[in-house]
Amino acid sequence: MKKYMMILVSINLLLVGCQSGGNTPSPNVNTFYFGEDLVFIEDDVITIDLENSSAIVKEKHATLRTILTDEEVLHDIAAMTTTTANILSQIGIQVTAAPESEALSPSLTMEQYVLGSSQPIDKTKVLNVGSALSPNVEAIMELDPKIVLYSDAMPHGEYMDILHASGINLQPLGQSDYLDMFVLLDVIGGIYNHQNEQINTIFKEMTDTLKSVQELLDVKVDQVQPTVAILQVAGDTIIANNEETVLGTIVTALGVNNVFKNNGNGEVNKEEILAANPDYIIYYTHGNGQASLTQFHEVLYDENGVYRELQAVKNKQAFPVASDDFIFAASVDLDIVKVISYLAKGFYE
Repeated sequence: MKKYMMILVSINLLLVGCQSGGNTPSPNVNTFYFGEDLVFIEDDVITIDLENSSAIVKEKHATLRTILTDEEVLHDIAAMTTTTANILSQIGIQVTAAPESEALSPSLTMEQYVLGSSQPIDKTKVLNVGSALSPNVEAIMELDPKIVLYSDAMPHGEYMDILHASGINLQPLGQSDYLDMFVLLDVIGGIYNHQNEQINTIFKEMTDTLKSVQELLDVKVDQVQPTVAILQVAGDTIIANNEETVLGTIVTALGVNNVFKNNGNGEVNKEEILAANPDYIIYYTHGNGQASLTQFHEVLYDENGVYRELQAVKNKQAFPVASDDFIFAASVDLDIVKVISYLAKGFYE
């Protein structure tokens, strides 16, 4: 069915000639899809086909395009969260401010300065705004950037109200859905009229990964849909992720049935996990929680433990969402494509 849909999409594109950014694709244009949300056009560069992608992709794209309007804005962004600053830096957008954090990329840390009597505003460097939870609002107002961005996965902070009241252009950047990273690259690529080679290269690398994942899914399309429990662990506390979480949307795109998809994203007990008895269990923790991951692994695979009869445990199909290349900690960045590939291989190879 999906292959049939892809043929229809390709025919429609050739007839209608619609492309993200408003350019008409050449006769040699190719299209490819991922899951039910994303359709891409591959011509001289790769772009999102907004005509045939899902409504949520269209909405995210339109919203971000009203926030990031032109190159002038892109060159004067203050980032209020570390992940936001790191993402923009990776794609070649030099932020003018960022929080102080060990998680900030070394290149940004080297450029950071603290505003003081002997250090005036310098938008060629990176203003240190202090804690991401309680930043130096006076310094931000003195910097007066074109836009201040924070992750939409970040809880509301009192400083946000102060900045809004002062007239600062404070906006959320989507980082709570894997789709957000592809929309971000497509929007910024469009602002540069798809002439920014760094962004084009990153976008191609990420979409090439999605292509290989989709090819794997197409081979498995006629097989029985596997089931999974997505668990966030913190000591003895276990929280089940529903279908609206980052990993929930990813497993859905991968054709895997989340046994807790209708859960209120709340705590679950051992009895509920045993009753669900999923084919797979994937688990993660917030921040640098390797100890929590190790502890949960030991509990799961205890030969005399309560989970020993689970299908996922018996078949050794319970694993953390982490590898040498990444550690998933609920926030979305450009490494999300590695998470998608890792999970697809875990489920289907």
